[in-house]
Amino acid sequence: MEKLNLKKLPPRLGMKQMQVLIAMYKGIEEPVTRQTVYRYRNAGKIPLQIEDTNSATWDSKEAIKMLGLA
Repeated sequence: MEKLNLKKLPPRLGMKQMQVLIAMYKGIEEPVTRQTVYRYRNAGKIPLQIEDTNSATWDSKEAIKMLGLA
């Protein structure tokens, strides 16, 4: 799994990046599934997606803060 450099993340994260970020949080090697990302969102563990895009994107700073990776 490709690790993310938390200090050099773009302002918005796509689905693949969120899958890797949650895997880092959980301490596992493989990215989590899309279902797990949506489960975390529904449980309030990560922020809601940014509304102004057609794809699933998240604010990177908010996601890192909510997961406690900051």
